[in-house]
Amino acid sequence: MKKLFTIWALLTILLLIVFLNTISFGQLSSPTTETVYGGRINGISAISTGGTSSRIFIATESANSVFYANVTTTSGSESFGSFTVMPGLGNDDGYGSGISKIYAHQASQYLFFLQNNTLYKTIYSGSAVTMVEAAAISDFIIYGDYIFYIKGSDLYYGQLNASGDVVVGSTGTIAIGTTPTSPSIRVNPSNSKVYIAALTTTPTMYKTTNDYNSLSGSTISAVTLGALSGSVTSWDAFGIGPDGTLFLGGDDNSNKYVQYSTDDGANWSGGVTTLNGIGGPNFAFGGSSSPYTVHFSKGYATFTTASGFGSWAEYGNLGFETHPNDGAVIVDPNNSQIVYLTTDQGIGATKNGGPNIFGIDTGVEAVQVNDFSMNTAKDKAWLASKAGIRKVTSYSTTPVWSSAMFPNGDGSPYYSAEMENENDVTAYVGNLRIYKTTDSGSNWTQVLSEATTGYASVGTRAEAIEVCPTNSSLVVAGFYVDGSNNGGFWYSTDSGASWNQQRLVAVSGTSDVDVYDIEFTTESGNPVAYIGVEYDATANARSVYRAEYSGGIWTTRQDFAGTYTSTGSVIVAQIMDLLKTGNYVYACGTDAGSNHPILYYRDYTADYTTSAGKWTPMTTTGFPTSQVGKAVAVGGGVVYCAVGNIIYTIPETSGTTWSSGYTYPTGTEINVLFYDALLAGTGTGLYGHDYTGALPVELTSFTAGVKGNKVTLNWETATEVNNYGFNVERRVKLVSPNANQSGKGEWKKITFIQGHGNSNSPKTYSFVDEPTGGNEFTYRLKQIDFDGTFEYSPEVNVRFSDNRNFKLVQNFPNPFNPETVIKFELPQASFVKLRVYNTLGEEVGNLINEKKDAGIYSVDFNAKHLPSGVYLYRLETNGYTQTKKMILLK
Repeated sequence: MKKLFTIWALLTILLLIVFLNTISFGQLSSPTTETVYGGRINGISAISTGGTSSRIFIATESANSVFYANVTTTSGSESFGSFTVMPGLGNDDGYGSGISKIYAHQASQYLFFLQNNTLYKTIYSGSAVTMVEAAAISDFIIYGDYIFYIKGSDLYYGQLNASGDVVVGSTGTIAIGTTPTSPSIRVNPSNSKVYIAALTTTPTMYKTTNDYNSLSGSTISAVTLGALSGSVTSWDAFGIGPDGTLFLGGDDNSNKYVQYSTDDGANWSGGVTTLNGIGGPNFAFGGSSSPYTVHFSKGYATFTTASGFGSWAEYGNLGFETHPNDGAVIVDPNNSQIVYLTTDQGIGATKNGGPNIFGIDTGVEAVQVNDFSMNTAKDKAWLASKAGIRKVTSYSTTPVWSSAMFPNGDGSPYYSAEMENENDVTAYVGNLRIYKTTDSGSNWTQVLSEATTGYASVGTRAEAIEVCPTNSSLVVAGFYVDGSNNGGFWYSTDSGASWNQQRLVAVSGTSDVDVYDIEFTTESGNPVAYIGVEYDATANARSVYRAEYSGGIWTTRQDFAGTYTSTGSVIVAQIMDLLKTGNYVYACGTDAGSNHPILYYRDYTADYTTSAGKWTPMTTTGFPTSQVGKAVAVGGGVVYCAVGNIIYTIPETSGTTWSSGYTYPTGTEINVLFYDALLAGTGTGLYGHDYTGALPVELTSFTAGVKGNKVTLNWETATEVNNYGFNVERRVKLVSPNANQSGKGEWKKITFIQGHGNSNSPKTYSFVDEPTGGNEFTYRLKQIDFDGTFEYSPEVNVRFSDNRNFKLVQNFPNPFNPETVIKFELPQASFVKLRVYNTLGEEVGNLINEKKDAGIYSVDFNAKHLPSGVYLYRLETNGYTQTKKMILLK
């Protein structure tokens, strides 16, 4: 089965909901994350929390955006704690998988990070996330107690205090003179200057004239760079060693390069290393003086100022799950022999500077799932992800997951996994190659590679592998190739020992059609493969092909031709996912113009000449436009379709409109759906949902309190599904001269509070109001769904005490032009006169002349018709009179 959103087993969800008010708009429960540890790591940071303890932070390519763990750093007694997601950066907080630049501030323990070029901060001990600086930030660092970031063509700087706030008066900006491309900021520990490298194919460099901690009045000048050697296609990293040596790291698409300069960029040495692969994003340094260790990407070398590098070595590994990859690397702030690095499974470490590494993934729930294959008993399954292959047993009771497997040390992302029907010890998995195991992953054999297919070693993906359910010797695979060439449909009749291609469109060569998914049925006793492909006008490829295998020969046809559709017309589409369930085959994707998602179905047991046997479209009402149907599942009388970051639902037999069942954080890719409850394998993890029909936003409390002239509203939710947010509404109790005519005013929206979208953990909200115009007020919340549906909370009432005094407040602003606001306070219901006079005592404005209830009132006064000058305003009521002066300046 192709790319799957797995959300069920480990995730049977029992909900006991005690609520104050229920606001319904979802149809799927909030997701439960499977305890499959690891995932792609985008960034690493670490701070010392004591002489023998550190805290490490990792940013992941996951909806669980950032994790942290505590480390004991005593040499010989090192220990690494389990990772925990940062409270404000979990899978329901919406920050997504795009965080890569993170720096922790030791004094405050705050973590600063960039997301969508906006700078934020948060702390491990609280859920609040605070925006520090809005958009257009291209890079930042924290060095000691100082923060530096680039916004456009300027360098911004400031000093941080022990609360993680910028010290007032410490900030400033310095013009760089240009907007640097792919900038990297570093502070030179030798000369204390701030350096900026623009990491292009021909790097440029700049530095400040003043030290990093006294930048007021500083300028930035260009650093003259000498020639760099080697055919580097990408410079990826810039670093400065403890002795002031400048380092640049990059690659030529095959090998890593590191160049260094000991004379501030005038001359460069070094070159190609013995490390293959692409460059990493940063350098890290072990030691405080020459000689010291330089860490870059997946390797390290000793560096001496006078003589340069010793030999480069790749980090050692004790198992496939700790194979290093080309990512970030950080040296522990307490113990330079502890180094944190990215691995194929996720995050790893070494305690001896590099020769031996091991995984420290426990708690990192950030695996990006691409495919999932399960037996009919729902207790054993294989999973393919960007972070390796995993097998699970006892899935329906107490799941036991294997460590990540990388067949024959092949660390490329995996896109497909297929169990050999009910034989769980035998499985096929694919990245750009296909591997087979017959002993649950203890040993692997490469059964198909680019040497046979002829496809490129970069940009090729085995998107689908299927074993025929009636003949396990018949195995098929579908390939997708990026760029102008296409993949194709391949098959083996001897359990993977040998392979051939069956062309669907092309007459020669291996470039045929780009395959997304394959699904087997049995029709008239023969195996039939339905093949979903990418629309390609050049190759004349589209929609779904049908390939029937009989007598050692494949018979193929374009199955969305008019002869086989209920409309009688050709369906030109891109089909991303296929599903066989019961007697039906479903196909989902998008029309050729990507105008909207589409979903078709047919009864494969019926003849094509009958209406049931023809491909029939499901409704598109309720679907968004300009998006793609990525995955489909059916179960419990419900059809599920993944579109973008949303799982849509519709009744299987009587539905007329698609409804949003659950919305994942923006940017989440839903790759596959699997039903038994609902499993969702996404680009950010493996999750489970229960279908609830309508899971509510569960409002557990809503209170109002009065202090002085202000009302504080507090409310809390236990769960949220598709919660866009809350309108806070208020109305005042009106008092008429005739008590029998007293009543309530109109509801007025006073603010909007953003919701958390989807959340399965408690969330708190607060708003402070300063009402005017009365003494008694009623408040309510209008909870709004993303699709605009809404429901109101219960109401709460407040009444200000009677210990107020008559009071006339100074107008604001003052002086004014031409508008100002006048406020006054009444301790009891009174007849009120509020008038404005000039200095001659002439009345120029009659603002109020009526009875008012006790309370605080605010009156707007517009003097556009009056000349500049001094004016008096007077409040008269029940024996109380007060006059104040105001100045109109035009």
